[in-house]
Amino acid sequence: MSRKPSVIIIGSGASGLCAAIKLRKELDLDVITVFEAEAGLGGTWLANNYPGCACDVPSHLYSFSFEPNPNWSTHYASQPEILEYFNGVAKKYDVLKHIRFNTTVVGASWIEEQKQWKVIVQSKNSKEKEEFYSDILISGAGPLRIPKIPEEFKEFKGPLFHTAKWDSKVNLKGKKVAIVGSGASAIQVVPSIAREVDKLYVYQRTPSWIVPRNNFPYPGWAKSLFSTFPVVASVWRSLIFLKNELSFYAFGQDSYMSSIMSTVANRIAKKHLLTSVPNEELREKLAPKYRMGCKRILVSNDFYPAMSLPNVELITDRITKVTETGIQTPSGSRRHGRPKEPRPDRF
Repeated sequence: MSRKPSVIIIGSGASGLCAAIKLRKELDLDVITVFEAEAGLGGTWLANNYPGCACDVPSHLYSFSFEPNPNWSTHYASQPEILEYFNGVAKKYDVLKHIRFNTTVVGASWIEEQKQWKVIVQSKNSKEKEEFYSDILISGAGPLRIPKIPEEFKEFKGPLFHTAKWDSKVNLKGKKVAIVGSGASAIQVVPSIAREVDKLYVYQRTPSWIVPRNNFPYPGWAKSLFSTFPVVASVWRSLIFLKNELSFYAFGQDSYMSSIMSTVANRIAKKHLLTSVPNEELREKLAPKYRMGCKRILVSNDFYPAMSLPNVELITDRITKVTETGIQTPSGSRRHGRPKEPRPDRF
């Protein structure tokens, strides 16, 4: 009788969990080890817990097809609810016993003579490195949990952190805050903190195409319907999937369908900007100058209104220098807090 292959999985985020569950459920493999660098599972949804953190893919689609959740509270789930879902799935399918937390994979190489992978790991609680061998190696290491902060930014002497490593101990109330970037994370953070800070500076290199989020809570009767008749939840998921797939045509070329979809998508985004931002000068700065689809399209209902608040300033100048107390642009303008009390910054 042939030996069942051993498997090592890097990461216990969505892909790592899915791989572990499917290997056990469909291939009956049980010699599985999942190495997770953090103290808990969830990947990017464990690392990212900044204010307003949520998914921009509908909840019933952003879940495992083999484990639908009839009880999603809203059409677009928040970070805590998604993390709770992944933890629940891991417990249900008895995956936790395979996960070794606080253990980072520092290297891996294929050993031809043994026909196996040699994986080197290091625990957070030890300086020693360990070697493990497996027949199969699966990488589920996601990049969205690894912050990249330019070295120049570290000149700043106040609190400085990335959304992927949000420092919840820093009280932003009444402070001057700078956010560098206006991408998917920034458009969630900005509305969440704008009304509590004294001044919010948003540094934008390139504006994004933003469409309405159209979020809504699922009423109790809908959750009961999904739970009692799983086929209804499956149909609802399929409809969401189909809608998202059809949006692909908005970015195609040389077809009648592409022309129609592209026109509709552009009108939705432009109308959203026009109706959400009354100030013409600000609206011009927030308007993308490239074709929709060249960069990630964002979904938000509250980013544009937040940018229109009197204490929020959009800065499109290039950052030339980061000093101990703030940020400098080519015009020589500096935005900073009080000299004796550096204001928190977020990059």
